[in-house]
Amino acid sequence: MKLEAREERRYKAAISIIEERMTVAQGAEALRKSERQTRRIVNRVREEGEKGVIHKSRGKPSPKKFSQELTEKIIEHVKSEYHDFNLTHTCEKLDERHQIKVSREKLRQIKTAAGIYTPAKVKKIHRKKRKRKDCIGMLIQMDGSIHDWFEGRRKLCWLILLIDDASNDVFMRFVEHESTECVMQVVREYIEKYGCPQSFYVDRDSIYKVNGNQIQFAITETDPPITQFARAMNKLGIEMIFARSPQAKGRVERQFSILQDRLPKELRLRNISTVEEANKFLDEYYIDYYSKKFGVVPLSQADLHVKLPDYADLDSIFSIHNERKILRDYTFKFEKRIYQIQPTRKCVVIPNKKVTIEKWLDKTVHARYKDTYLEIEDVTHLERPKVSGKQKPKPVLKAEKYLKYPFIKPKPGYKERYGPEKIIISAETLEKITKKNSLTA
Repeated sequence: MKLEAREERRYKAAISIIEERMTVAQGAEALRKSERQTRRIVNRVREEGEKGVIHKSRGKPSPKKFSQELTEKIIEHVKSEYHDFNLTHTCEKLDERHQIKVSREKLRQIKTAAGIYTPAKVKKIHRKKRKRKDCIGMLIQMDGSIHDWFEGRRKLCWLILLIDDASNDVFMRFVEHESTECVMQVVREYIEKYGCPQSFYVDRDSIYKVNGNQIQFAITETDPPITQFARAMNKLGIEMIFARSPQAKGRVERQFSILQDRLPKELRLRNISTVEEANKFLDEYYIDYYSKKFGVVPLSQADLHVKLPDYADLDSIFSIHNERKILRDYTFKFEKRIYQIQPTRKCVVIPNKKVTIEKWLDKTVHARYKDTYLEIEDVTHLERPKVSGKQKPKPVLKAEKYLKYPFIKPKPGYKERYGPEKIIISAETLEKITKKNSLTA
């Protein structure tokens, strides 16, 4: 076995000591070892020659080396079940489900050797880190993400995520759409469970902020218009903070990169294919598991969530508010329906005044007049369709020959529907064409 440079120096020093051309103290100083260790090297050289300075473990396999059978088993699990899992997630699942403990670096080496791993190129962008809030409930970042969460087992849906800035504790729900009603429902569930936070940190979506021409709601005539969601937050005393870039609320944005990678696979392993089952899984297991795994210790243990008082009417707060005018027959129109106000002694209802219409999250309609809910009845069925004074003549259904009237240009789409030589014309047009033909003749 060929000696390395370091071993060659040890061997020459040992030979010099044996031949008494150098003392043990001089040899120890040359080798930078103690005299005791130097004597051991000299004794091994006397007994074994050059092999005395070679390490005994050289050429032998490491006792910690993975066996070929275990390596093949890991590759088989990765290809069959965890082909799209990242390295850390795969290590966790191998330990959790198959009792195979492997480090992230070792798994990377195994996958690279098998040709099933290609490292991704990551661009490093300089960002300024923002300090976390000190207490739980001071700031809640909220956002939604549409993704193929069920991997094609159903249509695309949204995940609404709320994350505490101080502790990284999360609350999440699957919804069909990122609409005002769905966001209100998720926030209501959060408030009923934890209480009202001091502020919500959101983007500038039209659900949260008035942008351009959209349906607006003003608390009074002098107040600027706000969205339905912002009105509900004002009622609860929760401040709305609007981010000017995705990086500004990076804590919630970064969580989606983790959830889009991990959560679909967790749903796949449990064969979950509906929103109801997924939300049940989030409540019973995944929210607590995720918060413990990725949570941080807040600087203060104080919880600034405010519990709702008993008199708080969440049905009214989390609803869509609109205003309508009371007609002389004590009716009002809302969403193409006619509602009759029933007689009441709670308050005096005056025609031509405005009534606030509340459409609750359960799709029921309620009318509130001066902080009093009125009893209403849908009377749309009593209306009769109006007959207009001048009825339009019905078009001639028979196809007329286009070649007979060459000065008529067919409308777009007629040629594809009735052929290049046919056109549908009305009775009036046909009468005018007939008169014109008789005059020219």
